[in-house]
Amino acid sequence: MDGCKRLYKRLDAMETGLRADYGSRRADPERDELERRVKEAGSKLKVFPKGKMGLTPDDVKASPEWKSAKAEYNRAFEALRSYNGKRHDGGDAPGEGDLPYGKAEEAGYADPGYRDGEKRYPLKKDGEWSEERIRAAWNYIHKERDADKYTAPQLKRIKEKIVSAWKKAIDEKGPPEARA
Repeated sequence: MDGCKRLYKRLDAMETGLRADYGSRRADPERDELERRVKEAGSKLKVFPKGKMGLTPDDVKASPEWKSAKAEYNRAFEALRSYNGKRHDGGDAPGEGDLPYGKAEEAGYADPGYRDGEKRYPLKKDGEWSEERIRAAWNYIHKERDADKYTAPQLKRIKEKIVSAWKKAIDEKGPPEARA
């Protein structure tokens, strides 16, 4: 099947409200139900008027009807997020594959999930501090494209965790760039 046919098949499935399943994800009735609830709650929010830039005006957000619809959406989304977090198929990591680099305790993530709930920047390997991972985390968090995705306080906490790991595993003085 060429790329265009796959794309049209996927778009058609999306338009009809069905999930295109290409074998990458097993059927999961519970997840399907949670996704349906998120979609239904989201459609209730879409009926509210939008401003010129497509944003919901503050006076609409102040209405009890919008607050109720938003709370329903947030509950449905959080239930799906929680379910996905418990049912993650995992990666190639040690442990039970809860996360791509192993369980949170084993990997010692510098970002506990500030952006979207996904943990990033593992600092440990097999439960031990890893110089390679600590240096990689330090390099990545100093790239503008990565750092810009966090608020200043979040970025500060991430860097503090990396510096702390650096001091424990590499050099008690910390990264050279952080010594100034």
